[in-house]
Amino acid sequence: MQYASPRTTRMLLRKQEITKTRQIYTASGSIGAGVSGAAVTAGATLAVAAYGTRRYYVANNMDYV
Repeated sequence: MQYASPRTTRMLLRKQEITKTRQIYTASGSIGAGVSGAAVTAGATLAVAAYGTRRYYVANNMDYV
């Protein structure tokens, strides 16, 4: 069994951290866009907010490898 070097492990963890942070920020943006547009679209964009909320929940609760 081969193990990854400490440098490779740090690089992979950093890449996962960047991906996770990006997912959280884009989900937050979806929530904000959905809620802010709800008054103009008579609530139609609340589906966008619901989808963003789900993405935010998943991004925050997934474990790193």
